[in-house]
Amino acid sequence: MTDDDITTRNCPKAHCNGRLVYRTNKNTNEKFIGCENFPTCRYTEPLEKEDDLNGVADAASVWE
Repeated sequence: MTDDDITTRNCPKAHCNGRLVYRTNKNTNEKFIGCENFPTCRYTEPLEKEDDLNGVADAASVWE
């Protein structure tokens, strides 16, 4: 994992204290955002939830 993989957001799960990172599904190659503490924390969200407040206007463009 590189610094480019880490978002500016923390995991919203209570007591997790992890950061959200960009990940790739190994089976489908789809990009998504998930907690860096996987497999302990299984929080995920679709990539398009990343917003302008975090400095990414179009999160999908991060992967192009």
